[in-house]
Amino acid sequence: MAKKGGYDFLFKILVAGDPKVGKTTLIQSFIGNTNPPNSEGCYVKTINLEGKVVKLMLYETTGMQSVDTVTTSSFRGVHAIVLVFDTTRAATFEGLSTWLAEADKYTKDDVKKLVVGNVRPATPREVDPAQVTAFANSTRVNVVDADPAQPASVTAAFESVVRSLWSKVSLGSSTTTTASASSGSTTTTTSSAAATTTSNTTSTSQSTKKRGLFSSFMGRH
Repeated sequence: MAKKGGYDFLFKILVAGDPKVGKTTLIQSFIGNTNPPNSEGCYVKTINLEGKVVKLMLYETTGMQSVDTVTTSSFRGVHAIVLVFDTTRAATFEGLSTWLAEADKYTKDDVKKLVVGNVRPATPREVDPAQVTAFANSTRVNVVDADPAQPASVTAAFESVVRSLWSKVSLGSSTTTTASASSGSTTTTTSSAAATTTSNTTSTSQSTKKRGLFSSFMGRH
């Protein structure tokens, strides 16, 4: 049974990248509607995983915001970061290294990262797939293509991130992640979340870590 706020777990995902790479389009394709972000500036999607209700809060670096203007607050409390580039604009791919550096600077090591190439079939591709493979190998960050006109490809990209987060919760990790969420309706999206991570400095059994992660993501009754 879901908790009082209508969900058992909450994951905050930041979608970042250069201006006009298609971040909003990808998010709206994933959540299944074109509604603007809510009053908290995020998009919300609720899914079910292994009998648990998981609420996803997706934030984006908006408008003309470039990597030079992103602040610490943009990365605060996020559990995953999706970096987007436009496959038809090589400059947006070349800027990924800077975005990753900023993400590493402001987040903990256990924050999940994914790079998504926004595909525009009607426009010639400027980013060579060989470059993408080399980038993925050198940074050890997965890179996938997604076409908003093909919602299944977008869903697969975002779900790979969610599955990584879920695996961390359900299987346990050497790092304990603590997340707190205030109760609120998932339709009005009045809930808020804050997250901190601390290294697990004591040796515990796998089952103990699993219980701790589940209880921390679930918050309080």
